[in-house]
Amino acid sequence: MSAINPKMLITVAIEFLMLPLVSFLAAGTLFWFYGWIFWILLSSCYFGTVLWMFRHNPGLITERPIGFKPDEPTWDKVYSILIFILVGIWLISVPLDAVRFHWSHMPTWLHVVGAIVLSCSFYLLYLAVREEHVLQKGLKGYGAYMAQVRWRLIPHVW
Repeated sequence: MSAINPKMLITVAIEFLMLPLVSFLAAGTLFWFYGWIFWILLSSCYFGTVLWMFRHNPGLITERPIGFKPDEPTWDKVYSILIFILVGIWLISVPLDAVRFHWSHMPTWLHVVGAIVLSCSFYLLYLAVREEHVLQKGLKGYGAYMAQVRWRLIPHVW
C-alpha cells in the first residue's frame, strides 16, 4: 500500500469537518434532524469510497492533489472553482431555508424519497467505479481505450 500524504489527510479532515459546520452554522442549531441524516448519508458514501479505494487502488488517494496541479487545464481550474462556489451556496442556502427562514415546505415523505434517491445514486456511483476498476484490471486493452476515450460513461460529461 502506498504511503499516505499527511498534508492530504489533514486537508481532507478539515474539509470533512468544515462542510457540516457551515451547514449547521447557517441553520443556527445542531438540532436539525434532516441535516444530520444528510451528513450521515454523505459521510457514509465518502468513507465507503475512501475505504474501497484504499483496498483496491490506493494510488488514487495518494495522488489526490492539494490545490491545482501546474499542468492542469484552465477549464478544469475554472470548473473546480465554480463547483466550490456553487456547493458553498448550496450548503448555506438549504439550512437557511429549511431551519431559519422556512421559505419552502418539504413534507416528510419527500425527505424520505430524497434520502432513498441519494443513497441509490451513491450505490450507482460505486458500481460505476467498481466496474471501471474491474475492466481496467481484467480486460486486455482497456487501459489504452481509457487513454483514447475520455468520456466512457456519459458522452461529453463523464
